[in-house]
Amino acid sequence: MTNGKILQRVGAVGDIHGEAKSLKLILEFFSNSNLDCIFSVGDIIDGQNDDDVEECLQLLQAYKVLTVKGNHERWLLTGVNYDLQYCVVTKKENLSAESQNFIYRLPVIREFDTTSGKLLLCHGLGFNDMAGVWPGDYGYALEANLDLLKLTMEQRYRFVINGHTHRRMVRKFDNLTIINAGTLVPVQEPCFFIADFVDQIVQFYDVKENNIIKAQQIAIN
Repeated sequence: MTNGKILQRVGAVGDIHGEAKSLKLILEFFSNSNLDCIFSVGDIIDGQNDDDVEECLQLLQAYKVLTVKGNHERWLLTGVNYDLQYCVVTKKENLSAESQNFIYRLPVIREFDTTSGKLLLCHGLGFNDMAGVWPGDYGYALEANLDLLKLTMEQRYRFVINGHTHRRMVRKFDNLTIINAGTLVPVQEPCFFIADFVDQIVQFYDVKENNIIKAQQIAIN
C-alpha cells in the first residue's frame, strides 16, 4: 500500500492472462527498480492453464501489487459463459480459496496522488471495464467514446493507467494522459512500463524469450 504517499515512480503490468513466467520476471525487475509501488490493470485469469493463473495470483499477492479487477475477473465472479481464442477459460473451482478471495476483493478502480497530479488505475475507462481507447482511434471513434468524454470533462485526473485493449499506448486528451500497459500475451507484443512522474517520462520494456529489453521512452508532460 502507498499509505497516502505522493507517488514519484511506479511500475505497471498490463493484461496478464496467466503468463506466470513473464510476470515473475517483471516483478523481480520491478523489485530492483526503486519504485514507490507496482500496478496491475487486471485480466489476470484466462491463460493457457489454471496452474499458471494460480501462480500469477500468488505472485501479485506476494509482491503486494496494487491490482484492479478486469472484465475477465468480473465474468468469473458472475458466472458469465464465454469462449476465447487465445487462452483457456479459468475455472473458479481450480483456484485456491485464497486466490478466489483475492479476486473477489479486487476493486474496479483505485485512485492515487502523484507529483504531477491525480492518477486513476482501472482496467478499461473508469468503472467501465469494457471501454478503452485504441492507438488508431480518431475522429468519430473518439467523439462517440462517452467514457473518455466523461473523464476529460470531469477534469478529476491527470493520468489514467489502464489495459483491456492489449495495446501499449500513451495519448493525451486535453489535460488527461492515458497510459495503456499493454499485455503479457506472447502473440501480442508483451510489455510493461515504468512511469516517472518527476521527470514525466514513461519507459516501456519488451519481454522477449525470458529477456527484458528496453523499448520506447515517451514524455508525458
